[in-house]
Amino acid sequence: MHRIWNDLSQRELAENIGTTPQQFSKVEKCENRLFTEQLASICKNRGWRPEIIIEADPYETLRKWFKRDYGNAIIPDKYTKILRSWDVLDKTAQRNYYGEEPIPFVVDSIERGN
Repeated sequence: MHRIWNDLSQRELAENIGTTPQQFSKVEKCENRLFTEQLASICKNRGWRPEIIIEADPYETLRKWFKRDYGNAIIPDKYTKILRSWDVLDKTAQRNYYGEEPIPFVVDSIERGN
């Protein structure tokens, strides 16, 4: 979310943690995990507050950023891109980290906004 909102490339964040863009891409796809030290390095280099990434409700953070940066303007493409990516990432993380497929009823319900 932070990368997309701030118009950063995977290469830029990969450089912050001393890895390749390909490896960073795997982190974003939930194929690999990000180490705490790597997250701390990104936050330090970008001036981001770690507690926002670790503890905050991402939907609320995104709403606050939108209001701060765009006011009542039309929703930018990056906002919808972030929301769409979360659904895919949740499913991927469930499968890759917990070894199980998402429960179809729950996923279908979420996709319909219920």
